[in-house]
Amino acid sequence: MIGWEYPPFVSGGLGVHCYEIAKRLSKKVDLTFFTPFNVSDPDVKVMSMYGHMNPYHLSTDLLLAVKRYVEAVVEKAKHMDCDLIHCHDWLTVLAGIALKKLKQKPLIFTIHSTEWDRTAGNPWKWIEDIERYGCQEADLIITVSNRMKKLIVERYGIPEQKVRVVYNGINASRFDGKKIFGKKIVLYIGRLSIQKGVDHLIRAFRKVAEYMPDAKLLIAGKGPHIDYLVNLTIDLNLHDKVYFLGYVSEEEKLELLRIADCLVMPSVSEPFGIVALEAMASGTPCIISKESGVSEVVNHCFKVDFWDSNAMASRILEILAYKELKEEMGWNGKAEASRLNWDRCAEQILRIYEEFA
Repeated sequence: MIGWEYPPFVSGGLGVHCYEIAKRLSKKVDLTFFTPFNVSDPDVKVMSMYGHMNPYHLSTDLLLAVKRYVEAVVEKAKHMDCDLIHCHDWLTVLAGIALKKLKQKPLIFTIHSTEWDRTAGNPWKWIEDIERYGCQEADLIITVSNRMKKLIVERYGIPEQKVRVVYNGINASRFDGKKIFGKKIVLYIGRLSIQKGVDHLIRAFRKVAEYMPDAKLLIAGKGPHIDYLVNLTIDLNLHDKVYFLGYVSEEEKLELLRIADCLVMPSVSEPFGIVALEAMASGTPCIISKESGVSEVVNHCFKVDFWDSNAMASRILEILAYKELKEEMGWNGKAEASRLNWDRCAEQILRIYEEFA
């Protein structure tokens, strides 16, 4: 298995998925996980490429880092035996293709998000070209939602039968702390990029603040959109009601989910959206974009169009105002999230392996 992110080097759902799946599959198969970072895990055989690459390139020249990663993985794996190769997202697929050709073994390619998604429809062509090439060379593609499958089939011209959907999961026991309601806290957790639609949430919160002046919006995360979002908050006269928290640790995230009255995920484009499951597992009511993959598998939440700030504001106000609604959504969401676990996800991937090995 060739990945990129792995704890503690995690910036989103990709790293969480790789960790949770590798940990479970390692109990069933002889799995070696490759990552460019210097990490170790007692439960997973992790092959770190940190000593074989210049770590400076990981943050300064991404294309060069990807090329170096291909060389490092091939050099390390060329004498290793395997039955199949499994890589994650465009950052690793060139290494997967190189090993497929070297070893003449099947290649499985999991796509967690496409460049089209990440840039909200303004993709870097060279990254798209790598994704398309990976889709063409892979023997099977796994993705995390039906909306992602449709995008891959239509945008890259891939036969529908070549793409399987395996939804992400959650380790619900990690989010089983005591829930605190009543502080009128609206929460966003995620990357601050145009894809995530945080500007739509801020506009919606302006309407919320008109009816509930004591409500607060907490925005946790970092990203390239931060300056625009801060300026928007000032322009809307919300500077004393919206708080930008920056990057938060896992422990801080758990505490935020514990005290939030609701979590909003207003994504313009969202392949899945694990944070929604994390909130539900915490007993926190959720408002999610209809454009998210997670909306395909959960029911005990509010679903809105990302651009409809009026509807988003109405749903937030309903949750903040009605204690019974908030508690009912919290209980039902928690029960629903507990059924969407990583064991189910790992079993589906294992069955795919058995088709090829």
